[in-house]
Amino acid sequence: MRKIILLRHAESIANIGELILDKSIIKLTDEGKQSAESFSFSAPSPDRIIVSKYTRTIETAEPLYKRFKNVDVSLWYDLNEFDYIDPTNLLNLNLEERNNVENEYWLNSNPFIKNHNNRENFKEFVDRVFGVIKKIKKIEIGTNIIITHGLVIKLILLILNRYTNLNAIKKDDSFYIEIMKEFVKDNNIDNIQNLQEIDITNLI
Repeated sequence: MRKIILLRHAESIANIGELILDKSIIKLTDEGKQSAESFSFSAPSPDRIIVSKYTRTIETAEPLYKRFKNVDVSLWYDLNEFDYIDPTNLLNLNLEERNNVENEYWLNSNPFIKNHNNRENFKEFVDRVFGVIKKIKKIEIGTNIIITHGLVIKLILLILNRYTNLNAIKKDDSFYIEIMKEFVKDNNIDNIQNLQEIDITNLI
């Protein structure tokens, strides 16, 4: 028997407006740590916990693997959040101004542009998430809790709900343009709540 649960990390300091230049080391707030601890007592007993390399997913998982001693823990780098804005462009901006910079990126809806050379574009993000889905499909048994990020979960759900045969997809330019348009239809791009538990067993 197989069960696949997607879980967004608990509240991080970035969620409450703090700017950290290296997004991979953003930590949980004290409230986020308490929420992760509480979740560990209501979560199903996992056979496997999978996290991104980002500190906030690892900290969210800590209470789980402390409570369930024999659980297998894996780190998947391709579960990392979509990091599309160079944070140095956000320095000296207040939270509203930073949100405006990010919103402008989504309003452009161009999957091929990069905000900075060392950042992904949306096309690369889509290709990475397709790889994640293929890896998840290979999981055969057990209860698997995958702790990742809001944009990653949103794109996984979009792909799984829209396409039944991933191998039949023709990944031309129009495909990436269309999937980005679908992704930004919701005005609140990052609309997956912290510690929202999503069972995708029947989709994957």
